[in-house]
Amino acid sequence: MSVCCPVCKSFDVRKDDRYRSMGTAAGGVGGAVTGYSGFSAGAAAGAAIGSVVPLLGTALGALTGGFIGALTGAASGAVTGDVLGHSLDKRYTKHLYRCRKCGKLFAY
Repeated sequence: MSVCCPVCKSFDVRKDDRYRSMGTAAGGVGGAVTGYSGFSAGAAAGAAIGSVVPLLGTALGALTGGFIGALTGAASGAVTGDVLGHSLDKRYTKHLYRCRKCGKLFAY
């Protein structure tokens, strides 16, 4: 069954997943901040691994360890936010659609 926009009669209509989008963005930012705050632990691990090559290995290992901590934090936060946002979309915005031609938000 195709959904038609009540204003412009276009069939170019998509389901409105606003909570999922907001949850993914907020979870990604929160996860990156949390992962970056664990920079010292990642940097210590990276420095220990990179200490095989005295100065350059320690510095690169520390930066790489911190970067990987922030990256994995952002990924896990985004996935968690996506799942939570999807459950909110299913509960509160079950039948909301947005027309991609005129931008009208409507319930069907």
